[in-house]
Amino acid sequence: MDKDGMLQLGKDLTEKASKLIEASEANMKTAADTLAGELRKELGAESEAWKGLQKQLDEIQTEQKKAADLTIKADEDKPIELQMKEAIASKDFKEAQKAAKDGRYIGTSIMLKASDITNDNSITNQIPDPMLMPGISASPYRTPFLRDIVTTLNTNSPVIFWYEETSRTDGSAATDEAGVYTQGDQAWTQYEATVRKITEYQKYSDEMAEDDAFLLSVMRNKLLVDLALKLDSQQYNGNGSAPNLKGIMSYDTAYSVPTGLANNVDSPNYYDILLAAHTQVTNAYFRPTAFIMHPTNVAQLMTGKTSTAQYQAPPWVTMNGGRLMVLGLPVIANSGVTVNTFTVGDFKKINLAIRKDIDIRLWDQNSTDPIYGLKTITATMRAAQFASAQDLAALVTGSLNQTNLDGLASA
Repeated sequence: MDKDGMLQLGKDLTEKASKLIEASEANMKTAADTLAGELRKELGAESEAWKGLQKQLDEIQTEQKKAADLTIKADEDKPIELQMKEAIASKDFKEAQKAAKDGRYIGTSIMLKASDITNDNSITNQIPDPMLMPGISASPYRTPFLRDIVTTLNTNSPVIFWYEETSRTDGSAATDEAGVYTQGDQAWTQYEATVRKITEYQKYSDEMAEDDAFLLSVMRNKLLVDLALKLDSQQYNGNGSAPNLKGIMSYDTAYSVPTGLANNVDSPNYYDILLAAHTQVTNAYFRPTAFIMHPTNVAQLMTGKTSTAQYQAPPWVTMNGGRLMVLGLPVIANSGVTVNTFTVGDFKKINLAIRKDIDIRLWDQNSTDPIYGLKTITATMRAAQFASAQDLAALVTGSLNQTNLDGLASA
């Protein structure tokens, strides 16, 4: 709700409260006058009982007039009209009434408790503040995850260089005493990765900064989330063409059934595909650190059952703190992963070099901002992601599908 809407809401609440107070006072006065007339008729205008009651009513009316500028606060007490009716119907009052008609006077007082009149919560001459819930209700977003599982490092350079072994000749051999050594050989090639930039900006007005300062914090947090998610998606499937980073989908190896498992597994299920992919990585001399999958596929794994409706998880599948563990490795469920695919491997072979982490800045001299009373808030980060060609076999990506099940199934 904007500022004008909030003011209008306050005016409406004040008007309704005033009308409620006026109606309450009018109804109470009417009821009191009616009942007073009935009592006067029943008791007689000159009776002592009536005179005592009239005195009490006059005192209540005087107190109400003194409190004319106060607000009557509702409470759980009975209305005066009901209190008076109950008092008239009471046994003591009837006895006093009978005695008065017989010419006798019995000292009787009727205790009427007027509504609680207090100015503690008065809203007279005030506009009540509308209630504003803290924070901003916003659409949910997924949680970035790849930065936490790859190797992250800082750099002061716009370009990162590294060397790779591009060829190797193994010259090691058993040698006789005084025998000739066998020559080995290696060749190295220099490679590089260029730092890329991820950015976003938003505008806000001077009025927003003055009247709704908390929104600046909301905008700042939104920019932080946006850039973190963009980095995460670039880490996963960036194509490497400027200005994009090169994602792990460009550094992985396609799943291929290892020798010895092809058409050699009885009644395979999806867990067997994951085991085969894990074996493919270890056969390439790497040690896997995690599986990453879409949450839907994780659910498929966990709900898979045999023909007799028994859960089909093998003994090397466990749970740890609510997370599925396969072969002792965490299965990271994130909707940033393409559905029906998985990747397993040593994610530490992927390097994320941060040149400048997310930087938030405010500007008041951007283009025509000054003459429109606007300011600009920007978010920037610079990073590069790279992996050695020698480590491409460290990650294996495959699919949970019937084709791969058939590739495992024994003939």
